[in-house]
Amino acid sequence: MEREGASPRTLHRTGEAGLAFLDRLLDDLDAFLMDSAAVNDQDRALLLLAVSEVVTNIVAHGGPGVRVSLAVSVFAQEVRARIEDTAPPALIDWDGVSLPSEHAESGRGLAIALEVVDELRHESTTTGNVWLLRRSLAS
Repeated sequence: MEREGASPRTLHRTGEAGLAFLDRLLDDLDAFLMDSAAVNDQDRALLLLAVSEVVTNIVAHGGPGVRVSLAVSVFAQEVRARIEDTAPPALIDWDGVSLPSEHAESGRGLAIALEVVDELRHESTTTGNVWLLRRSLAS
């Protein structure tokens, strides 16, 4: 864990949940992480994958007019992402999250995200959902 008071580099993006927003968000996140000396190519790719899977789920299941806010902070030893949405509460059986059969057409998103980050937490709020992701960086 980082020491308190460390000033991370942070990227903030907000928009309406949709494929165009998702594309812009991932492009901006990719550029931001590439510009972060602490983040190697593998960490960058896996964090992009996790954020993509969570935001894709919001786009697919959130409904019309849902807003998404992303804040990603790079510390010396980890990257933290906070994704907030205005979608109805996501009801997740975390014990049941696993990769489906290879023939399934969906249902992989959260399982993939769980595999590539060190921590993935979700909470429902009165205004939507909050998704917290953390990935330790390779030394």
